Amino acid sequence: MFRNGGGLMDINTIFQQLRRERHLSQSQVSTGIISVSTLSRFEAGKTSLSAVTLVALLNRMQADWSEFVPSKAGGSANRVQLVRKMIVERAKDPLVSLLKYLEHEDTLSPQFVWLCKLVLMAEFNMSFSDKEEVIQAAMAHLYQQEYWPLVSLEICSQLVLLTPLTSLPTLLSTNARQGALRKHDINFTPYAISNQLRGVLRLLRENPDHSEPAQHAFGELANIEPQQYEDEFAICLTRELLGNTSKGACPLDFSAIANIFNTCLILGSADFLRSWVPLMAPIMRQQGFTTDLFVVQDFYSDYA
Repeated sequence: MFRNGGGLMDINTIFQQLRRERHLSQSQVSTGIISVSTLSRFEAGKTSLSAVTLVALLNRMQADWSEFVPSKAGGSANRVQLVRKMIVERAKDPLVSLLKYLEHEDTLSPQFVWLCKLVLMAEFNMSFSDKEEVIQAAMAHLYQQEYWPLVSLEICSQLVLLTPLTSLPTLLSTNARQGALRKHDINFTPYAISNQLRGVLRLLRENPDHSEPAQHAFGELANIEPQQYEDEFAICLTRELLGNTSKGACPLDFSAIANIFNTCLILGSADFLRSWVPLMAPIMRQQGFTTDLFVVQDFYSDYA
């Protein structure tokens, strides 16, 4: 949902209004980009468009981001949804366009500029001359807030990947406290859990011989109740990997990890596997993960 003129409206409705205001036909807008029938279905709310396609259509109509990215506080959740959509679709160019718009047109909301830059650095390996300043400013902003909005939660998810390892435990403790404050919010807790687990796994990957910070950060999840079975799966997998780090020379037990991943394969949970296997595979390889339930190398090739 996107906000326009103070009232909630679907993005397809806003798009249709923009097209009609410009006296453009569906054919004029869609030619060379998508079919007229697809555009018609989109405006009717019967299908969605990728971020890349939406940007191409907006450019064709000479419409700018301000129509879809309002500067009012009420539109902040919509901006986060838009950025998340671009991450999922690997839509780098639209994200760069959004960043340029925010830098020049919305100087009162620096947190969204930070978010775009952090995403481009963490997800797309882009470099910025002010990288350290952005990370420090975003971290300071999170620590100063008593109650995180969704944009702060998303900023945290990127800082988990970018902040120096020495600062990561403090960031994770702050994330866990925010998750506990919002433990009944189904729109908040899955992302707080994801942030925490991603941070724990990073600590394990980059400092495998010193698992105490990872163990502590994992323990801070106790006050956040999982809302989805995917959260339960990710928590169980991380717990098993952490448990193996404390066994020393004892034989490692991979049965639970293998069973969970095999269940995901049977259920066709490809999105879950693509999200978590790349983060866990380096640890699994280091621990010598084996199973007879599926071909491990094919599993890594498909999802890691």
